[in-house]
Amino acid sequence: MSRHLWAILAMIAMSCAACSGPSAENDSEESTATSPAPPVSAADGTGTSQSSETSKLNLLPQDDVAKTRQSLEGKWILQMTQGATDFTVALLDVTKSSDNQSNGPYAVSILEEKGVMPSLSIASAKTTDNELDIVFNVGEGPDSSSQLSIQCELKDGAILGSSMYGMGSADAVSLVPTDETSLDAFENMQESAGREEFVSAMNSFNRFDSLVRFVEENPESPLVLLAYEQILRLVKSSDLEESEVDDLVKRYFEIASRWGPRMESSARVMTGYNLAATMYDPEVSLRYLKEAEEKLSEANRETFMELIKAGRKQAEMIQAVAMITSADEARQDQGAERLRNFRTENPMDPVIVASLAQYEEAKGNIGAALSDYAEIVVLPMMENGLLELRSQLGTTGPLPSEAVSRLWQEKHGSTDGLDDFLKKIYSERIVRFADAPIEDPATSGNGQIALLELFTGAQCPPCVAADVATAGIEHTYPQTQAIVLRYHQHIPGPDPLTNSDTEARFGYYQGRGTPTLALNGQIVDNPGGFLVHVRPLYERIRGLLDDAIDQESSIGIELSANAADGVLNVDAKVTGVEDRSDIDSLRLRLVLVEEEVDYMAGNGIRQHEMLVRGMVGGPDGVPAQDGKLQLSEKLDLAELKSGLQEYLTEFEQGNQYNFAAKPLELQPLYVVGFVQSDEDKTILQTAIVPVEGELKYPEDVADEEQPSPAID
Repeated sequence: MSRHLWAILAMIAMSCAACSGPSAENDSEESTATSPAPPVSAADGTGTSQSSETSKLNLLPQDDVAKTRQSLEGKWILQMTQGATDFTVALLDVTKSSDNQSNGPYAVSILEEKGVMPSLSIASAKTTDNELDIVFNVGEGPDSSSQLSIQCELKDGAILGSSMYGMGSADAVSLVPTDETSLDAFENMQESAGREEFVSAMNSFNRFDSLVRFVEENPESPLVLLAYEQILRLVKSSDLEESEVDDLVKRYFEIASRWGPRMESSARVMTGYNLAATMYDPEVSLRYLKEAEEKLSEANRETFMELIKAGRKQAEMIQAVAMITSADEARQDQGAERLRNFRTENPMDPVIVASLAQYEEAKGNIGAALSDYAEIVVLPMMENGLLELRSQLGTTGPLPSEAVSRLWQEKHGSTDGLDDFLKKIYSERIVRFADAPIEDPATSGNGQIALLELFTGAQCPPCVAADVATAGIEHTYPQTQAIVLRYHQHIPGPDPLTNSDTEARFGYYQGRGTPTLALNGQIVDNPGGFLVHVRPLYERIRGLLDDAIDQESSIGIELSANAADGVLNVDAKVTGVEDRSDIDSLRLRLVLVEEEVDYMAGNGIRQHEMLVRGMVGGPDGVPAQDGKLQLSEKLDLAELKSGLQEYLTEFEQGNQYNFAAKPLELQPLYVVGFVQSDEDKTILQTAIVPVEGELKYPEDVADEEQPSPAID
């Protein structure tokens, strides 16, 4: 599936890689990553199909009208399938071309867009008597770098083919013949043909057999392509002979070819990739990947080679795992060396780390084995992920948490010191994936400091990637270049690190689920995921950050924060905005941040850096007065702490819930100030200062006033 395209269509059908807020609707049928949320009718919002022309859209190729369409000439509805949903993208008009020398006998134009994607324009359109090859620019302007490629062919009155958006696998596409001149009668999306049967097969106790039966009974549904991907992921646990796998794959290729040669190429690539990803026999995976590469056309080589390379690396990693369990010690050492090399690229892969831990233990290297087992135990959801993989693949191995306890006691005679050791391992390895700190950042004095705002939740599993990736950003970038703020939410469950100001800030961005990530006020697409997604997300954020840091800014923020006698004094003054025409839309916002909080969250995050504790002057920020953007504020530290405590108490009472812990040490603190336009939410400059002076709260004072115990 084209992941980037899915990100765009997820604006219409909610992405599943996030935790939903209390108001979001959930559907148990769509709880897997295989299909999007149920389609919502624009007419009534019920999510049910309407008795209109829309409900027949994906059946039109079989209508008598469709069968009379013998050429490409005419109007066509561009329909794209993502997950188990068909999206109505645009109304196209294919006409006889007056100049058929370069682009073929037909010309293609867009009559209307449905709005499920950013604006489309045709970059190129090549045609033959029965084939269309269209490249769309996605987004505004002729210089848009994002492109959507459609390749399809007229067969039996219908046009079937594939779409590609960036790198990845292909998705099914169809052009449905129509005499309509407008898309007003059609919904944005609808259930794909065979969706009910597909969902039933996915939810079946014997999923493999049910999916095989589904593809046999629904060969014309685009969902067979998705079903085959699921089948391939279940091959290892189904104990099929290699010849049976070959027969199954052969049928997959035959069906995929119905959607054109590019879809068949995609099927070949995804076969090798999925077999490797599920740790099936690496020799078979590598055979299919080799065949896929050999059959690639030059036009498709760049598109699919990244997946082929990734599949090969996975298969070779599985070979290395097999080597370290062999009886030959030389092969064991060779396999371990290969795994260490793989680990440099995938430092948080649980299979690699667990395999090396077992190898080190077998070799008697208890210290190395202990550290690797401990990494699996302490990193967020890593042990759970390993156990889930073992369950799916039918493999076994030591339970890392038990191995840590056993080896520690063998080495030290008791469990004393184990907790401190685990904390140390967490601190060292949570950012092991990140690039080295930038030691001598270029500072011209007029650059913009970038601000990343992460909205996360202590009980949110797919927030792990964003939490850890942004920790890597903090490790790599100095605060003179980039600052990260974390605003916790009660999503999907109660979170003692949340407060009323973090909720209000989430509302400012109209947040719906966690994680949500904003860079300089602009939402970053798809930050959700788990440990395996950390490095790719980190690299993507780095690319965005580097562009943001390169921007110059004439705005400056003079900021100070001092605590004395139980009062925090904050002063902020913005320069360089006096003559701006948009000064009335600008707001100065000040955020009070705790440097680090130790708290074992439900999703496995143990250390929470740059945690937002409140917003000085309120979440709405301070507008300019008399052409000046500034704020002087005094905060009573006792009121600050009691306010946070009262918020949590009220939450407990209102939700019949008791927090096991309420971390409220509130030191050390920082104040982060930023200037933001409320017109488009762009953040124009950011600054940070530590709170100087003595941070004393009521219990600290009370402890000092207690008389010392008498000494006999």
